[in-house]
Amino acid sequence: MHESTIHICNMAHAGDTAEFRRMLDDGTIDINEIKGIQITHEGDLVANAYAARVYAEVLAERWGRPIADVVEDFPIQAMAGAVGFMTPHTVVLTRREVPDAPPTGEKRLAVAGTCTRRFLPEEVGTQAYIDEISAKVTELYKELEVESAEDVGLVFCKAGWPSARHGVEAATRGAKLQSDDFWTAGELARGGAALGVGAALGEFDSTDLAKRLNNDDSLYSEIAHCSSTEERESVAVIMYANTKASTTPLVIGRTVMKDGLDQDSARELAASLTGTSVANLDLDRVVYGFLKPKTSEAPDLRGRRHTLMDHPTVGYMWWMIEKAPVHAVVAAALDLPAMEVATGPEHQGPKGQPLLSIVVRVDA
Repeated sequence: MHESTIHICNMAHAGDTAEFRRMLDDGTIDINEIKGIQITHEGDLVANAYAARVYAEVLAERWGRPIADVVEDFPIQAMAGAVGFMTPHTVVLTRREVPDAPPTGEKRLAVAGTCTRRFLPEEVGTQAYIDEISAKVTELYKELEVESAEDVGLVFCKAGWPSARHGVEAATRGAKLQSDDFWTAGELARGGAALGVGAALGEFDSTDLAKRLNNDDSLYSEIAHCSSTEERESVAVIMYANTKASTTPLVIGRTVMKDGLDQDSARELAASLTGTSVANLDLDRVVYGFLKPKTSEAPDLRGRRHTLMDHPTVGYMWWMIEKAPVHAVVAAALDLPAMEVATGPEHQGPKGQPLLSIVVRVDA
């Protein structure tokens, strides 16, 4: 048996590790029990590397390992663009063994994390890339002793994002990126990761996935939330699932929202997980959430045109702006300002419909 804990550290800026260090120093967090770190910060894409590195520095210092190895071989996931009412914070996930705890027969939350091998940039979006991610998801599934894909509340992947400099590097080996377009390369990274998750968990037919990548909107995972960033070579994979092997007084569940204004789905999910009605929902039992906005895929919202993708002052920053309104909708519904919100919708849920996973306490 084991017990998992979600530790939420507040951040004053993208490089703030003070609360994390305090929790390590006072014993709240045992550094040898950490299974993954997820950072939500207000910086841009470039700041992802900085945010991930400062946390890697803390781990490397205390583990006595090279920083570069921690960055690539331990699942630290940094998400840029905390805008609007999003609250910058870091989630530190721990799991400890409790061998003397009696099984309860109930499925409770457990967490696990890992990293793939380091990919060459030209491999991103290939079948080998998808297969490697799929294999890692399967490893985590077995590690947590999960019984069914229905028990998996979320698999979060942070992938690399090939850019022009990676294209130059590949050319020195006589190789070529799967796409020379920066934005398309990011889509292949995220979409390929989502297909790897879905294939591992049996969400769809896994035949010729690389050929269907970015070519088949009907092919998607409702469990995967995927993001990409230039500084990574490996893919960091973190799984949240319910299992009878856990004693944690938490559970996770997921839903597909109707659109970016759908508060009912969020409340109904929380009610179902806590065994109450929406009218009697105790929001104090809602601990954390994960949101994939996806509104960028739909040109209108409930019959009205929106300007997310074509507003003249938004431009390529749509990925950041998209987070704020959908986050505000869900945060208001659940009284939950601290959530992980990641854009990039490729092969993640039905087109235009946000994905939401939440963690709740099972005991009032």
